[in-house]
Amino acid sequence: MGERRELTVDGGALRSFIPALSEAVLLRSAAQRDHEVHRRSLQEAPLADHQADALLKAAIADSDPYCWLFVAFGLNTAMRHSEILAARFDQVDWEKLRLHVPEAKAGQREQPITAQLRDILKREREGWIFPAQRPKLSKVGHRTRMDRPFERAVRAAGLNADLVTPHVMRHTAITNLVKSGADLPTIQKISGHKTLAMVLRYTHVHGQHIDRAIATLGRTVPELPSNETASTVAQELHKTAKAARVVMLSRRAATSRHR
Repeated sequence: MGERRELTVDGGALRSFIPALSEAVLLRSAAQRDHEVHRRSLQEAPLADHQADALLKAAIADSDPYCWLFVAFGLNTAMRHSEILAARFDQVDWEKLRLHVPEAKAGQREQPITAQLRDILKREREGWIFPAQRPKLSKVGHRTRMDRPFERAVRAAGLNADLVTPHVMRHTAITNLVKSGADLPTIQKISGHKTLAMVLRYTHVHGQHIDRAIATLGRTVPELPSNETASTVAQELHKTAKAARVVMLSRRAATSRHR
């Protein structure tokens, strides 16, 4: 057997190595975090109208008979995946176009629905809108996920299944509400967000709705008589303002003397 050699560590070298290692770990964590943020931003990109139409058509053609209804729900309400699947027919107020959501992230709410979705639901049946595929084995009585049929519909529509998830339907619907010019408290009532700050994520800087809003502030410079220029008008306004200030100061001085 050979001699046993003890491993010695240079304390100074180790101390100089630790900051570099810590910095490398932090940089890697930051890079991973940035990648995740970028991935989520891509994933939440809203669908264009033609993409939403293609998705709904593909869902109608899917082998799962409830896939199309799930997509119709998502695009017509901006509801969350789990909220959609837990909905019941007896929770729908047909006249007021409301769906009672007893359990949600921000607490129970009355979810507005479109007239189109109301008409679709009226043609269906009673009980759970999305009943469990095996009711006797189900603990809740309704379906809990629609990922697989949704993914099939996404691929059949020619869309990227890595980017278009069920949440994208919610993102699309909320984005369309923003583009329509609806105020944020109204959007919050429909989306079920707990705070307005969460709704603000959908108010993108770029978009036609921003252009329409800024256009309302447009004000042109009034036309001047042919013998006047902008500088002469400004000078006259300045003289008028100066004279008004002199009068005001004189009045204040007179008032103070009488006291």
